[in-house]
Amino acid sequence: MKYLLLLFLSFTSSLVFSQSETLDYSITAKTSFNGRHCRGTHGLCNFDDAARDIDSNSIITYNEENNLIVIQIERTKLSQDEQSLILREDPQNYTDNTPIYYLMEDDFIIPNGISQQLQIHRENVRILHGMYPLTITEDTITITFNLE
Repeated sequence: MKYLLLLFLSFTSSLVFSQSETLDYSITAKTSFNGRHCRGTHGLCNFDDAARDIDSNSIITYNEENNLIVIQIERTKLSQDEQSLILREDPQNYTDNTPIYYLMEDDFIIPNGISQQLQIHRENVRILHGMYPLTITEDTITITFNLE
């Protein structure tokens, strides 16, 4: 009986811990910020999850609990022009404490293949146009998008 109680208590504690985890799903991709229809303007153009690891420049994470997508882009894999397309100006103009936002001028439909890999169980998932928080460090640019 004592062993049965011990087994039950150990199972219960593992069950409680597994339920408290956040549900985040991540993939690596080549993210392009060449604007709507990839015309070289400002905005998201494409997520390419089929890119080789060496060509990938970002980690895309879906936070199911808050219905967010976080894109963390490696700055070393972006040209100065690409960084300027994201930031709309020279990255060196920003100071550490300056709040920065990414302006999304148009809605962006996340490709269904990407949505499936991120365990988003619906089609035509959109990032709506608007202002989204952006964090810039020496190594990365991180943008947090709310999903529709």
